[in-house]
Amino acid sequence: MSLAVSGYVKQFYKGNIFGATAAGRKGYDLRSLISADMQATRRALKELHGFDYDSIEEDEDKEKLDRTVQAYVDTYNNYLDSAGSLDHDDVNRDLSKMKKLAGKYKDEFAQIGIKVHNNGSLSVDEETLEKASKIKIKKFFSQDTGYGTQLEKHMKKIQTTVRRNNLGMPVVSQAKKEQSPSQNEDDAKLASILAEALEGSRINQVI
Repeated sequence: MSLAVSGYVKQFYKGNIFGATAAGRKGYDLRSLISADMQATRRALKELHGFDYDSIEEDEDKEKLDRTVQAYVDTYNNYLDSAGSLDHDDVNRDLSKMKKLAGKYKDEFAQIGIKVHNNGSLSVDEETLEKASKIKIKKFFSQDTGYGTQLEKHMKKIQTTVRRNNLGMPVVSQAKKEQSPSQNEDDAKLASILAEALEGSRINQVI
C-alpha cells in the first residue's frame, strides 16, 4: 500500500509538494513546513468528510478510501513533527490539546484501523482498516462527531501563534547582519555572475 499511498499524500500537498517526502522536507524552514502540513491535513480531512461513501461497491473503491485514511495519518504526523519542532510554549499547549483530542476518540479510531500512540502520533493497522466498514469510517469523519472541527480549531490557533511571533523563519547569522551595504552589493553581483555562468551565458568569463 505504501507506494500508492505516497500518491495520495502528494495530492494533499498540492502547491507544497516539498512537504510530501522526507527528502523534500530537508532544507525548508519550519514555518513553510508547518503551513504545508496544516493545509495537507485539512485537505485530507475534507476529502474524508466529502468522500462518496455510497458509491463504494468494488474492492478498488474501498482501497481508495483506505489509502485516503492512510494519507490523513501521514499528513497529521507530519504536522505534529513540524509544529513540535518549534518548542514554543503556546504551540506546545495547543499540540497537547490536539493529542488529547485524539486520545478522546481513541476507541473510535481503533474501530476504523487507526492506532493512537502515547506520544500523540497515529499509525494505521492495515488489517483492521481493510475490514472496517465504510459506515464506521463515514461516521467518524463526519461533522457530527466534532473531531475534525476541533482539530482544525487547534491548528488555526497554532498558525496564529506562528505568525504573531514570527516563528520558524530562517535565522540570519550575526556576521551577515553586520555586513556593510557595499559587501552585500558585492555578494549580490558575485551571485549573479555565478548564476549566469552556470546557465552557460558566461562560460568564458573569468571571475
